[in-house]
Amino acid sequence: MLLPLLLASAAVWTLAVIAAPLLDASFIYAAAALVCHQIPERTFQVAAGPVAVCARCLGLYVGGLAGLVAGGSWRIKAPHLTPAVARALLALCAIPTVLTLAAEWIAGWPVGNMTRFLTALPLGGGAALVVAAAIAAERRGAGARVM
Repeated sequence: MLLPLLLASAAVWTLAVIAAPLLDASFIYAAAALVCHQIPERTFQVAAGPVAVCARCLGLYVGGLAGLVAGGSWRIKAPHLTPAVARALLALCAIPTVLTLAAEWIAGWPVGNMTRFLTALPLGGGAALVVAAAIAAERRGAGARVM
């Protein structure tokens, strides 16, 4: 029951941040401002204005939504996702995001919004897969073996 609720919540949030300019929903922007800088030049534009989060955050949310869908549909077997494997998966999935952050912050290289979005997808997806596996393990009574 928890995974479908989490999936529905993730879908609603992801769609809300994308649709915010079309809905002219200031409350969505206010909620998103709690977790995102919302710098306009780092944000995708929809016909009516900027989406409610930056491109990197949007990549995390879309990747997370995809990871929850995959985790729920593949019926992840948590015993195969040991804590060490979960940490390794998250570390691997973080590499593209870390590289773009390093390119921006250390090297001063310009990184476009599409690059920010695409490199955040694996991290969002990997984190969601780990969460889905932990929920599946809990449901089977395996305890919190994933984390």
